[in-house]
Order: sequence, then C-alpha cells, then structure tokens
Amino acid sequence: MNSPLRLLRIDRNAIVLLIALMMLFATPLIGQQIEASDDYSMRIAQAYNFYYGDTTYLLWNAPAFSILIYLMYSLLPLLGWIGATILLSTLFYIATAVVVYRVLAAELPSRSLRTIQALVILTLALVVIQPISLTPLINTAEFLVQWINISPHHNPTSIAIRGIVLILTLIAVNTVTNNTRYSWQQTVGVMLMVIFSTLIKPNWLMAFLPVYAVVVLFAWWRGIAWDKRMVLLGFGVSSVLALTITFGLGIVADNSDLVVRIFTYELTPVRVIKMLLSIAFPLYVAVVWHKELVKDYALLFAWGVFATGVVQGLIFDEAGFRAGHGNFFWGQSIAGWVLFVLTVRLYIRQTNILWQTAMPTSWIWRIATLLLTLHTITGVLWWVAHYGTKPVLFP
Repeated sequence: MNSPLRLLRIDRNAIVLLIALMMLFATPLIGQQIEASDDYSMRIAQAYNFYYGDTTYLLWNAPAFSILIYLMYSLLPLLGWIGATILLSTLFYIATAVVVYRVLAAELPSRSLRTIQALVILTLALVVIQPISLTPLINTAEFLVQWINISPHHNPTSIAIRGIVLILTLIAVNTVTNNTRYSWQQTVGVMLMVIFSTLIKPNWLMAFLPVYAVVVLFAWWRGIAWDKRMVLLGFGVSSVLALTITFGLGIVADNSDLVVRIFTYELTPVRVIKMLLSIAFPLYVAVVWHKELVKDYALLFAWGVFATGVVQGLIFDEAGFRAGHGNFFWGQSIAGWVLFVLTVRLYIRQTNILWQTAMPTSWIWRIATLLLTLHTITGVLWWVAHYGTKPVLFP
C-alpha cells in the first residue's frame, strides 16, 4: 500500500513524463498539420485578420480557438503566428493527457510503479487512438470521410475540447446518479466550460444535450434526486446561451443554413463495417462485459451521446457554401473519443479484478487487449505517416 505522499510523488512524475512526451508527440505533428490542413490555416488566417481589425472571417465559425491564437500571438509575438498556434495546440494536448491520466488513475487508489507505467501507456494510447485500419497509410481523405475519426489531429478545435468534454460528461452523470450537490463556484465553473468548449466546437454539446435532457427528465419522473442548480444553470442556461451565440455567428454571419437530409452520406455495407471497426474495442467491451456496463452510468451515457452524434451526422447537413462539408460528423468523433476513454476505464476495472483471479486464462480480456492494441497501432501509423511529411496527404 502506497502512502498518500508517495502516491502524490509517483503521480507527479507520471504527469511530468506525460507533458514531455506530449511535447515530443504533438509539436512536430501540429507543425506538419499547419502546413497540410485547411482547418489549421483557416484558424490562423482568422486570428491574423482579427489582429489587424478585420472580424469578417472570424464570424464564419465558432471563434474561440482563433481568438486564443490571437491572444497567444499578442502575448508572445516572437513566436510568430505558426509558433503561437503550435504552442496553443500543444498545451491542449498536454491538458487532455493530464485529464485522461487522472480519470484512469482514479480506478486504482493503490498504485504501484508497474500500474503507473500502464496508466501512462494507456493515456498515450488514448491520445492517438484511431479506427482499426491501414487506411491512413493509403488514402487519408477516404479515412477522414468513411470512418469515424476518433483522433482528428488535423482539426485543432476537436482536439482542443476533448479534455473539457470528458470532465463535463462525468459531472453531468454525477448530477443525476450520485446525489451530488455542487457549490455555486463549481456551477459557474461548469457554465464557463460549457460556453468555452462550445465556442471552440459546438458539435459535442449538440449531441450531448438531447441525451442529458432525457436523462434528467427520467430522473425527475422516477423521483431520483438531482442537482437542480447544476442541471438548470450549469448545463441548461449555459448550453442555450452558447448555442445561440454559435449559431448566431455561424449561420447568420455567413448566410449558411441547417438542412435535414436523411442519409446524406450513403450508408453502404462497406461503410457500416468501417464504422464498426472504428469502435471495435468499446463495442466488444460493451458485449462481453454488459453486466458491468449497465452499472457504469457514465459509460452508458457516453454510448447515448455517441449514438446521437452518429445520427446527427447522418441526417443533418448545411446549406450554402458549407453544404457537403460533413461538419455534423464532428459530434460522433468527439463523443467517440469520450466513449473510448470511459471504456478503457471499465477495462482497467476489469483488469484489476482479473489480476486477482483468472487473468492468465481470460480470453475475453486478451481479445479486449488485442483490439485496444490494434486501435493504438493504427493511431501510431497515422502519426508516422504524417510526421515530418510534406503537405501531400490532404487536399
């Protein structure tokens, strides 16, 4: 049994290691993606124009990330626009890794050096995790469109909010399951996180909100105690405000519009298989450990948000110049990543149990580990394929 002081020291060393590894992983990759990805270059262009007083392009999208680039450049002009963007995105990668580590470590109150090493590896895996496929080495454009892109490194806004929405997911579930009562300060903090993340990327909230509303209504109907202040103010008011601002800027400003088109993207058998391979690990875990799944309310909730994101991507589209861009697929991508993190949390829980009993002979656990490894390998291959390359893999 580790003392609290020793545990704190071990965790601190692990987090320092993660920060160093994230800098080594993210910094060169972001530099390459700035050269290769329209998403990065667009955000830099918006920040640049905003710096010189032109807000026209800033209003095209949720503006928070571009404003953050502007602020970073204003604070550290010697970095230049590209350097400021690299530093900003690297900080988001680091923050996400730290959040993931803390969430996973909470499953192991008594941690040894061996388990700490495993947690670091799992955290790194969740940063790069991708669908089980060799496609990123063959056809990047097809990989982005046909599969559920769990780690869209080319899209800085999706990456930026991952740690925030993971925290929001866990808090949201606690408000209706654990009889938790949050303080006014915590409620305001959640309000700020909801607004901030939505003004960076609104898609996760659009998938989250319908599911959360159903869960809260169910809790109210069944007489289950729920934190009214956090639900109504922390999530309710802030969500309405954030989405109103986002749609006011994104739709009115560029004369775009929302349209409903059932199966805008053809749902062929091949694509269904690709979508299943995109979530093979959480799908397998949900089947083989279904009894444990139904007791894990956060994971059940994550499945609901992910399914909602998938449906929204299939039936919603935009009119105007952004028609066919597939922007509503970002909800399934971000929610899919949260689903992976919480599935790994259940995997750790089951591994800890099996370690005391039948792990050497548990084929269920071995297959789960194999699938998680394959997801990780694809993510590593994606990184290798893009590390230090010229911008030829993106149009």
